[in-house]
Amino acid sequence: MKRKSLIIGRIMTKRIIHLKFVHLLDDRPTKFSMDIYGEDDTYITRYHLNFNYTTNFFNEYDMIKYSSGIKVSIICSDDDIDNENIEKNTILFWNIGSTASFASSSPYIHAFPIWYLNQKKKGKIFCLRIDVVGWFDNANAEICVEDKPCPDLINLETTQLMQRYYNDETAEYKDYIRNYSLKSGQSFESLLNKYSYYDYYSENHWLAIPLQADFRILRFNITTFDYCINKGYDLHYPPWTWEKAFEYAKIIKECTGKPGLRLYNKHGEDTKFLITLCQSLQIPVFIEDTNLNIKKCGLNSSDDYIRSLSIIKELTQNGYIDTWLNETQIEQWKNKTYPKSIDEQPIFSFDENKVLDNKSVNGMIYDVVFSFYVPGESTCIIITKKSKFKDELFEFIEVLIDEKYPFFSELNISVTPFESVHGSRCKSTEKKTKKEMCNSLISAYKTSPFYYMYDKEINIVYFDYINNEDGEGIKINNKSLDSVFNEELQNVIFKCDNEANYKDKTITYSESNIIVVPLKNNKKIDLKLMSDIDNINFRSKAPISLFFAHLFYKHNDTNEGSFKDITNECCDIINDILIPQCKNTKNIKFTLGECDSKSNKMPINYLNCKNINDEKFPDTIECSYIPYRNFKGMLIMFFSILSSSIELILLVFVIIYRKKECMQILGIRFLIFLILSSITLNISAYLWIGKYSNIKLKYIENVGNAEIEECSLGKEYLLKVIFLFDYVLLALSIITSYQGRINYYYYYFIDNNKNIWQIEIKLITTSKLNDYSSDKISDYQIDLCVKAIDIKKIEKLNNSINYKKNVNKKDIVNRYT
Repeated sequence: MKRKSLIIGRIMTKRIIHLKFVHLLDDRPTKFSMDIYGEDDTYITRYHLNFNYTTNFFNEYDMIKYSSGIKVSIICSDDDIDNENIEKNTILFWNIGSTASFASSSPYIHAFPIWYLNQKKKGKIFCLRIDVVGWFDNANAEICVEDKPCPDLINLETTQLMQRYYNDETAEYKDYIRNYSLKSGQSFESLLNKYSYYDYYSENHWLAIPLQADFRILRFNITTFDYCINKGYDLHYPPWTWEKAFEYAKIIKECTGKPGLRLYNKHGEDTKFLITLCQSLQIPVFIEDTNLNIKKCGLNSSDDYIRSLSIIKELTQNGYIDTWLNETQIEQWKNKTYPKSIDEQPIFSFDENKVLDNKSVNGMIYDVVFSFYVPGESTCIIITKKSKFKDELFEFIEVLIDEKYPFFSELNISVTPFESVHGSRCKSTEKKTKKEMCNSLISAYKTSPFYYMYDKEINIVYFDYINNEDGEGIKINNKSLDSVFNEELQNVIFKCDNEANYKDKTITYSESNIIVVPLKNNKKIDLKLMSDIDNINFRSKAPISLFFAHLFYKHNDTNEGSFKDITNECCDIINDILIPQCKNTKNIKFTLGECDSKSNKMPINYLNCKNINDEKFPDTIECSYIPYRNFKGMLIMFFSILSSSIELILLVFVIIYRKKECMQILGIRFLIFLILSSITLNISAYLWIGKYSNIKLKYIENVGNAEIEECSLGKEYLLKVIFLFDYVLLALSIITSYQGRINYYYYYFIDNNKNIWQIEIKLITTSKLNDYSSDKISDYQIDLCVKAIDIKKIEKLNNSINYKKNVNKKDIVNRYT
């Protein structure tokens, strides 16, 4: 009886535990709402979403993934979104993406409920806002200053990462990654593939968390190979090296008369092709300049690298690889004078007709497998330094990369940055049928235009979405049809299925969002989203396209130079793209150029940043000397020589005639001191013009200290000596002047013989006597000269008498009468 009671008790306990567990599971939030906004930030609608904790996706998976026209999305729990009585925080996430497709933001939306639940258990309520900012603002826009937005998370390309890192805008991940390794039981480094590790770990620092990987394959046409082999050509199936693949491209051209190699026709593929080739040839595309602390182009960092890369020269110039650039733009480039600066270089786009046709493969094709890994082209996520929720955000990242959830695979279609985690297309999960994919696509893009290629022309198509008891389908709008297909497609309703069949009126899904529409006689047209064309995003100055333009076509008005010259030009443009703006650089390094004689300015050459119309960072500074050929320099030279010549002549004149009475009157010593002082000042002015080798520091505001190697001859100590000498002369001049100036007084009298006499009294004094009638003259030196002015009786008394005190002028006259 006791045993039976014990068994019943255990069963009841298990049921209670189970019920509690079920109750806890039932408490998990499943209802979420997402507000969406369009291009101009106008409110569009609110999605009501239901999260499934079994699949870890929202039930509205297709609606979310295939939505378009969304610039801003804000997701919250239904309990929180309109609740103003609770304290909630909204995480701002800047995603690269585009408004043409919400697919890149979709995995983060699906991951939100798991993270939200974890934070809610800690008493924290969050919403998530995702802004699609594009490929430029995510790396370059100002953040967290004044009225600028302050994102908490930013999605970046590898090549964009260093800009945010050098701006000191990224958080430190060392402690978070150490804790993650302790929790997971294995080091974070061991999880990553080698490319992701080297992309994001530098100088003993984790720069970001890798999220997406990128790679390419080389696919070949077996039919062509068999055909050429049967004709006696030496071709073999893989494995190949790049050298062997290029050799086979040449053989296939000889065999078929058509290029043996082509690229997947999509914008930017030439860049990925070159990067992949360089990786295989062990040529670094990017290198780290440790002196300047920036990334630079590595293609020309060694002559050996340039020689290894030159294998593509024969490939392109002999037509062994098919062209892909817009030839109209090429002709315009060739017919113009060659650009003189990087900013003037053209941006070549792909030939649209070839972009729209990726099925024709004559020999080999550099192709995609839905997702792609190229070092420098993968993406990562950073937590910004000024975010208030760093701990919580790293937990969000942990949810994203956790193998037990599907989000990491959802972000990567074929491979991921983690060795053990596969992308969604390679993961062993239940695969959707073409019918299901077709239904999802036409439902998501029911109002969007599609296009198809016919006779090398782009034709735009709209369709009417149909959903009834027979299933989902489309009816193509007759007004948008080309007349060639009017008879076959007008008023025809097509349903989605696993195959396209005109008799059964079925359409199907093909890769890359293509709807296959059947025609009579077993023909088909591929309807593709117009957003594939509209969303062409040139994220750089297309230096690789220019590089291949030189190899394929050459420029008419210039000597193309060597392969090395073309590579150097390509690297110059790449470096210009990679270098950050000065306003985003902490430790600016620069040099000063040669002084321009005309403007008297020296250019500032920024080495680890570039200045784009920012007044805080000057492009030039005043020269440290006045050039001889500058207008000011020529004026100084002219007047210095002229005035010095006049002063020397005057000095000689004064010395020669120093005993003359007029010189005595002016004061010989005062004149000499005055002339010498003027000559000294002329010499000091002359020292400011012309350059002289001399190293000195000069501070430039907002930039730093400049080491100037060429200055004027006017060194500080030399100028000090000159001005000290001038001050001595000035002092002596003042003393001499203070000793007195000369005043003359004349008295006349008639002697007993009626002769007229003149008495000249020379007083050396500092000022004129104010009262000439005064009889008293004291404390002055007097030189007395008495002379007859009667022509008949000229008599001159050359007596010089010094009277010191109380001299009566009448006594003087009487004495000499």
